[in-house]
Amino acid sequence: MSARVLRCCALALALPAALGGQDVGLRGPVPTQVESRERIASASLPLLERNYISQPFPNYNIGSWFEGLLAVHLPVKNSYARSLDSAYQQPGITKVGHGVVPSMVVNLRMTRENSAPVRTPSYMPRLRYVFSRSTRDARAERASPRVNQWLYEATVGHYSNGQDGCLYAQQVDTNCVFRTPVPRNALRANRRDGSFSSHYLEAAVTRRWISIGTTNFDDQRLRARRVLHVGAKVRDYAALSSIGGGMVDELRSEYGEPRLRVFGGANWERNRNESWSGNSWIEGFAEVLPGRSPQVDPVRLSLEFGHSFDRLDGVGVFARLYSGQDDYNLGFLTNIRVIHVGVVVGGESRMSFRM
Repeated sequence: MSARVLRCCALALALPAALGGQDVGLRGPVPTQVESRERIASASLPLLERNYISQPFPNYNIGSWFEGLLAVHLPVKNSYARSLDSAYQQPGITKVGHGVVPSMVVNLRMTRENSAPVRTPSYMPRLRYVFSRSTRDARAERASPRVNQWLYEATVGHYSNGQDGCLYAQQVDTNCVFRTPVPRNALRANRRDGSFSSHYLEAAVTRRWISIGTTNFDDQRLRARRVLHVGAKVRDYAALSSIGGGMVDELRSEYGEPRLRVFGGANWERNRNESWSGNSWIEGFAEVLPGRSPQVDPVRLSLEFGHSFDRLDGVGVFARLYSGQDDYNLGFLTNIRVIHVGVVVGGESRMSFRM
């Protein structure tokens, strides 16, 4: 492959992040260097997944060499950053913003089976709409400036593994029938080539408190030094199940849906010394699974700690404690209790506000 082609590919991958999801057109003035840095610093939409690669411990109930998540977000319309700037500049006045974000998320595991295959990755394309209401809290000015925020999200997505075999190991023939009745607590997923496919609708609401601290970007922007958030979301698979590729009844009856999740977390800057300068976070969720298989717990629990380093351009490390249903497509009949330890990058950029 020629060097010119490589440069073109690199530019194509870098443009969405550099432009921060703004509309791209041929009209209008070219932004200055400071304006470009401001756009890069503040335009990321909230609550985006981080890319990671990790090793689970203990490994006996997963049987993988590693697990990874690759998330690509391409905002096509985004006034979120401008709404944050306006909210900071006009205390007490609520400013609204919105963004539309197509995403492609792939979750994969390299298993310890013969030839170490990456067995049935999870493919999760989606379209997400975010509406925000941000208000600078004038009462908090004596301690430190703070912006209070509500986020409302609506998502339509797909979740599948790209296979077309029978869902359960006990099913036979091309019609995937059971030769004899199988009790629910004895069902086994066909982990080799079983078909897992679904569409879903999701709605979420999040409350965030953003404390503003250090000056950055040529003294023209203030960076958020701490962000706290709590929220809830509900995901429904039934509404779109009749569309091709939707969740079939035999999967819905064991998978557990609709799903209700409550979540929360905090992230904050660390500038105590040069080597540890960066962003730390703690995040967690609890998700209820009504109608799930009796083989798995009724609740999924997760708690994650992490830190990204400025000197590594946002690359960081994390540890995640997880308990409950293995929500890796065909793992839905399995309980796991693991600690993931790995490397992470990406997600929501650190917020900043124009002075």
